[in-house]
Amino acid sequence: MSMQRHDNDRRNDRYDNNRHDNYGHRNWRKGGRIDRSDWNRGRRVNDWQQRRLQRPPRGYEWRQVDNNYVLAAAATGLIAALVLSNR
Repeated sequence: MSMQRHDNDRRNDRYDNNRHDNYGHRNWRKGGRIDRSDWNRGRRVNDWQQRRLQRPPRGYEWRQVDNNYVLAAAATGLIAALVLSNR
């Protein structure tokens, strides 16, 4: 049973990766890192409450890159959360 569940998880990861290919953010995932170039071209989101995003933990900030939101550590780029656009 756990093997089947693992296969389904892998299938979902493949779908997500293919979808992100269209937007150039294939490597973005929770626990991964945002490239410094993506970080720098993004814009800091200070009105996270109005956008219904969670409060960033200390040392983290929301960045809007293209039409996506990435919550990542400012020092390391470690991704804690993602809100990806369908566009």
